Amino acid sequence: MSLVNVAYVPFLTWANPTITSLEAQALVPMLSEEPIELGLKWHEAAFLEAVRRDPVYQRLFPEAFPGVSDPYTIPNVTRAIAAFERSIVSMRSPYDRYRWRGDSSAISDAAKRGELLFFSSERAGCFQCHAGWNFSGAFFNTGVSTYDAPNRGLFEPTRVTEDVGKFRAPSLRNVAVTGPYMHDGSLGTLVEVIQHYAAGGKLDHPNKSHILRRLNLTDSDKHDLIEFLKSLTDEEMLHDLRWSNPWLHAEFHVIPE
Repeated sequence: MSLVNVAYVPFLTWANPTITSLEAQALVPMLSEEPIELGLKWHEAAFLEAVRRDPVYQRLFPEAFPGVSDPYTIPNVTRAIAAFERSIVSMRSPYDRYRWRGDSSAISDAAKRGELLFFSSERAGCFQCHAGWNFSGAFFNTGVSTYDAPNRGLFEPTRVTEDVGKFRAPSLRNVAVTGPYMHDGSLGTLVEVIQHYAAGGKLDHPNKSHILRRLNLTDSDKHDLIEFLKSLTDEEMLHDLRWSNPWLHAEFHVIPE
């Protein structure tokens, strides 16, 4: 899932409402016993020693965590990661200029028609799951797959049968550049996504959200919806050096605010 605007997400990961802070979320893969994750567990001391030896971190960690005898701790590492993640904010898309800054020319007529479809309860109703300025939401079963383990969604932490297959509705900001889509990556393009929802979902799962229904959308409607979704792409954010890989620079430097 995208980290854009993650500071404003009330709960994190695909399907665990108990994880509500980025610091706690960072520890899940860091200290996981599963080899497919980051593999820090049982190697914390070696990792922290490597951080202490790094000349960049020898400067940055004492500055970030002053007044302590040893700033090189796992909690401080997670605080640093979380602070960086909270800085990744996207509100400069063409749609933002159109809707919030009064620039009527910022998006196309097709995107404007798509916005009406997106927010129409009778036509598409996309906003029912992807709501608010961040176009995100709670947990839904969207009829994507069989939801066999390990992809059982909200059921994993709750163990409630009705939660099988429910996953968090992610932000749609920059969705045009964040494929493949759905929790299992089974839909490769926005065209496939729109077709999926227009059909009311592919799977007649008992937990499938009641919001999903077959939609009477024309090909022009589907095109307009996709143009609206494309208008959520924040090119300025995507090319902002503050969120580039600092280790690719010849000399590491902190970009001033």
